[in-house]
Amino acid sequence: MEIKEDGFYSIEDVQQFVDWSRRKLQRYAQKNEFRIIDNRYLFTGTQVKKVIEIDVNVTSRRQKVSVRTASRNNSAPPKNITHRIIELVQEIDNDDYVISLLNAIKEKKHLEAMSEEEYSMFVDKLKEANSLAVRVEEYKQEIERMEGYVLDYRNNIEYFKKSLDKRQEETELLLKTIHQRSFIEAKEKKFDKD
Repeated sequence: MEIKEDGFYSIEDVQQFVDWSRRKLQRYAQKNEFRIIDNRYLFTGTQVKKVIEIDVNVTSRRQKVSVRTASRNNSAPPKNITHRIIELVQEIDNDDYVISLLNAIKEKKHLEAMSEEEYSMFVDKLKEANSLAVRVEEYKQEIERMEGYVLDYRNNIEYFKKSLDKRQEETELLLKTIHQRSFIEAKEKKFDKD
């Protein structure tokens, strides 16, 4: 594929020329503030050439691109490469795995393998996360229940406060009445002239 200076290239196109992952190209584009069209970065031909200069594995990558280009042009890749691919596929003793791997490559999906230990740790972490999610939900319900109690206590405190205020008013009125009554009785018994 020829790189045109004023042309625009997607990340997939650029990957044909360099040995960089999709994520690395995205970070590079983001860092250098490349254009975003339809939520994806587009490289100009000049930018692609700069990436190729940076890539240390560009020569080996170009050989792979020439093989891809040849296969796209309906011409068979060199026999030694085809023969080597067939040998590798035949060496793998798991047909389901080979089929899933080839389908993933065809659909341009990313595959990763885990060791047994990593898988075991992953399962343990997943179980732990699920158990924590259940506990968080229980705590949320407990908090809601406690908020109900707090609201009841606040209402009770407000009621008792109003009740005490009312009792205080009644006590003050009663004391005032007793004081007036005492004054009247003292006046009637003529104790106030002393």
